[in-house]
Amino acid sequence: MHLKRKPGALLPQPLKSLKQLPVLLALCFAALGLILPLAFARPPQLGTPANPKATAEATAVLRYLNALSTDQIPGVISGQMSGHGDGLVNEFAIEIEGLHQQTGKWPGILAIDYEFDQRYSRQRLAAANRILIDYWNQGGLIAINWGPVNPWNDKGNWPFDFDFNASVNFDELLTPGTPTYNKWRASLTRVADALTELRDAGVVVLWRPFNEMNGFWFWWGSASHLDDPEPFNRLYRQLFTYFTEERHLDNLLWVYSPNHYATCKDKVRCRPVDWAYPGDNVVDIVGGTAYANNMYVSDFDSYRQFKKPLALAEFSPNPGTKLFNNRVYINRLANRYPQFAYWTSWGGPWALTKFPGAKDLLNDSRVLNRGDLQWQTFKPGSP
Repeated sequence: MHLKRKPGALLPQPLKSLKQLPVLLALCFAALGLILPLAFARPPQLGTPANPKATAEATAVLRYLNALSTDQIPGVISGQMSGHGDGLVNEFAIEIEGLHQQTGKWPGILAIDYEFDQRYSRQRLAAANRILIDYWNQGGLIAINWGPVNPWNDKGNWPFDFDFNASVNFDELLTPGTPTYNKWRASLTRVADALTELRDAGVVVLWRPFNEMNGFWFWWGSASHLDDPEPFNRLYRQLFTYFTEERHLDNLLWVYSPNHYATCKDKVRCRPVDWAYPGDNVVDIVGGTAYANNMYVSDFDSYRQFKKPLALAEFSPNPGTKLFNNRVYINRLANRYPQFAYWTSWGGPWALTKFPGAKDLLNDSRVLNRGDLQWQTFKPGSP
C-alpha cells in the first residue's frame, strides 16, 4: 500500500554537512537520557542498609545475608530463639548449650525477645546482653524481637489479649505531650539504652520490632485499624527515626516480619504480608513468621515481591506438635525456598532440642552454623 505524505509532514533529510553529525547525535542522546530513566529505573540496591549511617559491620552482615538470599553463595543460616529478657540466662543452658551437646554445633543466630510478656528492667536486659555479647564475640549473629507491652493497660502479649481495641489510640500514643506518649517514650528509652550497650560492644542486631502486625492478636496489629495500615506505619517509622536519628543505633538491621496470611483462617481480620509494609527506606530484611509441620511457607510468592533479602524470623512446626523431625527444615528450605538467608526456630516447646533429627540438621552441609559464617571476609560479587 502506498502512503502519500501529507503536506508539511517531516521526512528524514540528508545531512548537508558532516558538521551536522555531532549535533544530531547530541540530540539523540539527550532524548535517550529522558527516556531511559523511565523505562529502566533501577530498583533499590539490595544489601544497602536503610540507615545511611549503618556501621561497617552492619553493612557487611546485610551484604552477606543478601548474597545468601540471592544465591550468590549457598546455604542457609540456622537460628534458635531462647527466651524473653533475662530468661535467656536460664534458657541458654537448655536450648543453646543443650543443642550443642546433641549436635556438636552452635546455631548461627541466637535470638531473644526484649519484652513480649512483661517489661524487663534495664538491669535485667543487661544480664541478657552479657550472653548476647559473648555469643557475638564467639562468631554468632544476634537477633532481637520486640513485642512491647500494651502501653494503655500494661498487659503483656501472652496469653493473647483480645480486649485491647477499646484502649488503642495511635494518635494519643504518637503525639508528644500526652500521658500515653510520655509512658511510651520511657519504654523506647529503656530499650534503646539496652541496644546502645550492644552497639558499644560492636554487636550487630537483626532488629525485629512489632512482629506479625498483619495479624489481629497484638495491640499494634490489624484489629485496631482494619481498614488502614497507616497507624502501624506511623508507629514503625517513629521508632525508626528515634532509634536511628536520635539514639544513633547504627548497629541495627531492621526486619519487617509479617505473619503468614494465605493459611490464616480469619480473612476478616488477617491482612496480606505486604499490607503494613512501611517502605524500603526503613526496612533491611523481610523475615516473616510461618508455622507448619511440613515447613510450607504459604506466602513465599508474596515475599519474593519485596526487593529485600528474605528470611524466616520465626519458623517452627505447628503448636502442639509431638511428632516432627528437624530434618524437614533443611529438606524444605534447600529444595523449595533457597532464597531465605536464615531461619530462626522458636523456643520452648518448639526448640530444636525438643525433636529428633537436630544432629542431622545442623551437620547438613547446606546449613551454616556459628563456625561457618563468613560475613567478615565476604566481598559482594565473589563467592
